[in-house]
Amino acid sequence: MNVRIGWQLENDIEGIDKERLVLCKLSPTERKFVSTLLRVPDLRKDLCNQTVYQVMQAREQRDQSGNPAEFYRQICLPIKPSIIASEIVEQNGIKCLYHFTDTRNLVLIKRHGLLTSAELCERGVKPVFRGGNELSLILDKELGLDSYIHLCLFASHPMEFVARRAKHIEETKFLEISTSVLNQYGIVFTPGVSNRTGMLGLTLANANEKMYLNTSIQDNSRKKYELLIPNEIEAQYIENV
Repeated sequence: MNVRIGWQLENDIEGIDKERLVLCKLSPTERKFVSTLLRVPDLRKDLCNQTVYQVMQAREQRDQSGNPAEFYRQICLPIKPSIIASEIVEQNGIKCLYHFTDTRNLVLIKRHGLLTSAELCERGVKPVFRGGNELSLILDKELGLDSYIHLCLFASHPMEFVARRAKHIEETKFLEISTSVLNQYGIVFTPGVSNRTGMLGLTLANANEKMYLNTSIQDNSRKKYELLIPNEIEAQYIENV
């Protein structure tokens, strides 16, 4: 079978023909993940060209491996990066990326690495001290952003300040993440807080063209930028855990 999925507009994932949706057997989390990628114009074409057969294969590999992330990896594999990550890192003077967390999470991070919120829930990993409030977590889930690890370019982020002030975080640790995590498919860049209304994502190549990734530019608004990584980040890529 080689029927094209033919996804609709970015927020119309539920509008897929019901028969094809059943055939794809996508879970709600997986549909949200795909819907998030559809918000990135450069990725939309690649995703729409994938076939039902390919999606079914991704599901089968996920079921065989028992790893929830396998579906996302397989879906992202056909998406070819248009620029090598190492070139982006060198051009923009990026030494490392950052992820902030409550220090009470460090024991779990050493054991599991960084997992997406969706994976934490699916694996039943507890206790987890989250930085976001209830509304933020709901928005992330609705937008499919809970299927990503959220990174930033600087050891400072306005959401960290908000989380600490609201006492969702007791003591903050900005983890230093190796730039090696950029060498994969399906990464989304957002020029602002990712769950903000109307925020659209960019590929790394587009973000690089627009000078968004240049860390030498002194501009506080750049502290809001996020890099969304669609896979878990193993502890070996965290330089100060």
